[in-house]
Amino acid sequence: MRKGEGGEHIQKAEKNKEYIRQCEIIREFDRKQRKCASNGMEPVHMLAKGVYVVLIAMVMWIPFDMEEVSTIAVCTLGANIWPTWIFLSGYLYVNEDGKMHSIGEKLKYMPVDMRIVKRVRMEYLIKFLKLPLITALVMQLVGAMACNHRITIANMLYPLVVMGVFPLLIGWADIMTAKYNNRAV
Repeated sequence: MRKGEGGEHIQKAEKNKEYIRQCEIIREFDRKQRKCASNGMEPVHMLAKGVYVVLIAMVMWIPFDMEEVSTIAVCTLGANIWPTWIFLSGYLYVNEDGKMHSIGEKLKYMPVDMRIVKRVRMEYLIKFLKLPLITALVMQLVGAMACNHRITIANMLYPLVVMGVFPLLIGWADIMTAKYNNRAV
């Protein structure tokens, strides 16, 4: 072992411990925020996810290589904006006294790095999108087998792009442009 290598490992371990501690602070804050009666976003999140999964199950039944898919794809892309925004709004904004406030106003007094807040928000978004993505992929493959008796690469890529990449980009943009501490971070 060269001189100084042991110290680097200790510094990395300490940074990792600090990262984990801040993630736990943020998650605990979010748990308390969800329980808060004035927020009340949990039923809205469940409704958004339910509507999202049902919509995707119906739309993704049509195989990608059918003629009507271009119109359906545009509608599906547009439909991805609503549930993604509804879901993230509970983690980016707080409703107090009938007014929406940035979550940064609440977090500015907590000992957390706003970059870690953004990472945790992305983790929530990925967790939210798992079920719709899996549903879309399964429905697209079942629809392709039922209608065309074959599965193509397009049948696999279509739900991954429309239900995975696109909503993640929407969510990422929303998270990155949200105001934290009354300033964009």
